[in-house]
Amino acid sequence: MLCERSKRLSVQGSNEYERQQLEQIEKQIYDVLSKECISVCRNRQGCCIIQKCLQWAPEPYHSQILNTVLSSVLKLVQDPFGNYVIQFILERQDDIACPGNAEKPNYTNEIIRYMLHHVAELSCNKFSSNVIEKCLKAAHSDVKQLMVDELTEPQVLPKLLTDSYANYVIQTAIATASDEAQYNQLRDAIMPLQSLLKNSPYGVKIENKLARRHRDPSIRHPKKRNAPNATKFSVEGDILNPQFMPNLTTLQMVSRDGSMGQTVALTNINSNDVSLF
Repeated sequence: MLCERSKRLSVQGSNEYERQQLEQIEKQIYDVLSKECISVCRNRQGCCIIQKCLQWAPEPYHSQILNTVLSSVLKLVQDPFGNYVIQFILERQDDIACPGNAEKPNYTNEIIRYMLHHVAELSCNKFSSNVIEKCLKAAHSDVKQLMVDELTEPQVLPKLLTDSYANYVIQTAIATASDEAQYNQLRDAIMPLQSLLKNSPYGVKIENKLARRHRDPSIRHPKKRNAPNATKFSVEGDILNPQFMPNLTTLQMVSRDGSMGQTVALTNINSNDVSLF
């Protein structure tokens, strides 16, 4: 950005005075951007400038701008232009990590933390609903669970299912459910409201999402391998043991061709008869 511009001018033969002037102008611009960060974020052109600052601004301006944006998440996500700054952080957080950080920060968790206890309300907003959807797609399972808990609260779910923006949030929550338990929580909360879905223009889409996700093998438990096909009994220990089925005294034999054979008492069964089962 500005610092790159000053470097290029210096390389191209500009004198020391011009270089110092450019650096001073750059400092003044970053000072203003840092102080008026939120106002700039809420401007059509300004939101693009802040996105560039999050990528290229030098310290300490980068940290100042980033911290100001993160502390104003609730305000920005509901703004027609500010929400794009938050979405940019969610999508490009690898590009905006603060220089010198030993550990890569998780901005998704940070953003969600500021929105908790407001998830249902933000889902009904035209602009913040887009941010909520992106968070559902990017969040780890345990963090996403906090959002799903808010979305499935009985007092708010009926409104979310019929809202023109929140219904897409519900669809995204279903499609991105981390596991079977999370999917079941959504399904069990929604299914009692089927009559509401039938009268909603979004009901069919939500029901289709549930059906499609139900068929998705990724949320089901894997089948156990090497499971026996049938229960095996030992001749001496089980079949001849009267405790096997205390009220069963006789047994209808079946021949190898599938036809019914004679009825015999359990006490008369010998090891040769077992092969006929």
